Amino acid sequence: MPRQFLIVLSPLLTPISFVYFDLDDTLLDHRGAEKLALRRMYETIPELQRFDNLEQLQSIYHQINTKVWIQYADAVINKDSARVLRFTNLLLDVGVSDDNLSDNLGHLYLKLYANYWKWMDGAQEMFVRVASHLKVGILTNGFAEVQRQKISQFSELSRLASCIVISEETGFMKPDPRIFDYATRESGFNANEILFVGDSLRSDVRGGKNAGWTVAWLVDEIKPNERNIADVTFSSWQEFEGEILPILVSS
Repeated sequence: MPRQFLIVLSPLLTPISFVYFDLDDTLLDHRGAEKLALRRMYETIPELQRFDNLEQLQSIYHQINTKVWIQYADAVINKDSARVLRFTNLLLDVGVSDDNLSDNLGHLYLKLYANYWKWMDGAQEMFVRVASHLKVGILTNGFAEVQRQKISQFSELSRLASCIVISEETGFMKPDPRIFDYATRESGFNANEILFVGDSLRSDVRGGKNAGWTVAWLVDEIKPNERNIADVTFSSWQEFEGEILPILVSS
């Protein structure tokens, strides 16, 4: 598809002064950690071995978890329900109904998941390089204690981010306009001076655009009806380095 260009190239618009980054699957490899945690659970939990194979378990869990997080974001369910419901529904998929087991799996997953956090390939260097030129922040959905633990574990995040906005701590989840309004105020800049870098079409791209921010979308493949939604797209941090970083540091 034709490459789009950051709107900061236009002399009619205010240059970018602040960059917010999404955390999961933008800076940190959430999906990879999820898969590895589920692998450990599959190896040790007999009920989970009712799935045909590990790949089926991982795929079905991801589908269920995505739906549960949308329910959580829309305030249909609360945090505790979200933690357990994804495993309740996962077990029901193989004919197991056990509330205690679902609750235990919810706790076990979070414990194992934390063992596998790592940077997305190339993200660490780009975060540091952007932060050497512009003020940066983190804007993330998620359980506050989990996201805070991630930020503490990766010292560049806590050291360089001047704003850390976590959905549970504000009471609103992306794409709710109120969390973007809050993040705008926290940054100290106007909405049209902020760039948001994220991977989720629903939470990051649509949420950021509705807030009046410029949005850079990290995405592998774009459907025809999704073109021109974000201001710029990139498929890897290496591409970000070559095409987007030079624009940011010269703005």
